[in-house]
Amino acid sequence: MKVWRNCIGIYDEKKETTKKIIKVILTIVASIVSLLILLIIIEMPRWIGDYKYEIHILKGEATICGYRGGENVVVPSKIGPFKIKYISNSTFKDNDNIKSVFIPADLDSSVEVWIDGCNNLDTVEWEEGCKVITASIGRCGNIKHIIIPDGVERFEGYISFYNSDEDIYFPKSLYYFHTSGIDCDYLQEKHADKKYYVIGDGILLFYNGNLSEDIVIPDGIKSIGCLFYSDESATNRKLYMPDSIERIRMDIDENEEVFFGNEEFKEIEFYGFMEGTVVAPAGSYMENYCKENGYNFRAMTKEEEEIWKEKTTSVSPDEIAYQN
Repeated sequence: MKVWRNCIGIYDEKKETTKKIIKVILTIVASIVSLLILLIIIEMPRWIGDYKYEIHILKGEATICGYRGGENVVVPSKIGPFKIKYISNSTFKDNDNIKSVFIPADLDSSVEVWIDGCNNLDTVEWEEGCKVITASIGRCGNIKHIIIPDGVERFEGYISFYNSDEDIYFPKSLYYFHTSGIDCDYLQEKHADKKYYVIGDGILLFYNGNLSEDIVIPDGIKSIGCLFYSDESATNRKLYMPDSIERIRMDIDENEEVFFGNEEFKEIEFYGFMEGTVVAPAGSYMENYCKENGYNFRAMTKEEEEIWKEKTTSVSPDEIAYQN
């Protein structure tokens, strides 16, 4: 009987232990479920002041997805302890109340500022201290002033800029400009008498030559900030790039050849369609790059190298306009 009672006692003790473990597990599960529900509730879009935010607690960041403020917009770089990491393209869309937009220097450089269809927008300004501009600004028919401070090094994105009779000042610190980053009829028309329009630290912004013929980029250009789209008449077109080129982002049509020297690039990207052929000296940086990425390449002949060098170093200074 004593043994039996001992067995019953052991059984009851195990049963109580099991109950406690189950209770602890259920408590933990309930806490996790409650926390997830709380996170979902907290992360739901909500208005705080002039902006609607989605706050992502676990990531420590926030998204801007709405604006209800006045005509002068100051884009926030954070909400409380949470950094802004994304701005929805609908935040400022079709808002005719907005007249100016100010982007602070401490906004994360990866955040693209979307401004679309703001018909009364007059001015977009970046704060002193900005190093990188990332923006997409389009369908703003009355925009007149784009203010880019000294010290900006990179321009990523796109801006349509139609109705101003003023130049946009691009600082000398600017060394990279996204291809097709700006659409400004006045600026291009103002410098249409020059074949090349150069801004910043040697960036070719506009090319006003015949796009159906061979294109020569003069020595001294470090980066290409324009497109070389052509029509069907530009068959077997050749593009000659100088030894001074450091950064390039372009595509090459079928039957086109692009000639390079022995330069080593700081940045290079072929995108879209890459169906043409890169021509450069054997053993050059460009040969290795093409082989690594599966692009068409052929070695430049001695005769072609002489032609390439003569073309890129003999462009008349009278054909080039530099922004003051």
